[in-house]
Amino acid sequence: MFFAHADMADLQEAAAWVASVKECRAWAGPGITYPIRIEQLADEIGLTPENAFVLKEGGNRLAFGQIIQTSEHVCHLARIIVSKRHRGKGIGRVFCRKLIQEAERSPGICRLTLRVYRHNHAAVKLYQSLGFRETGKPQNATAMSMTLIL
Repeated sequence: MFFAHADMADLQEAAAWVASVKECRAWAGPGITYPIRIEQLADEIGLTPENAFVLKEGGNRLAFGQIIQTSEHVCHLARIIVSKRHRGKGIGRVFCRKLIQEAERSPGICRLTLRVYRHNHAAVKLYQSLGFRETGKPQNATAMSMTLIL
């Protein structure tokens, strides 16, 4: 598997994995316009070459996500999605570990955060198994964070 910075083509394919308003909200939150228009989506999520990542294998995109620095010492994992064809195969775990490793390379970063909808039990369980702990329950979501070992 190959982990790399994502580009617009990677975002476009990841957006194609989203088939409804409900799926769009679960993936990217309530501030994203559906139906998705790729240029608008890139603006809405603040896509940059530095904050977006993709996991590929044999030319297939398996997962997409972002690492957004929110303060001097904190990065937020956002918009993590695994291709529908590859769900349930451990790809989310591999991808999240890669995102965590990437964030650890950022100087001074000592904490990661994320939000996940509470009804997404598989994702909550995955994040907990990776070391994230619940820090709050905003709206229908669970806020989680992880302290990095520097």
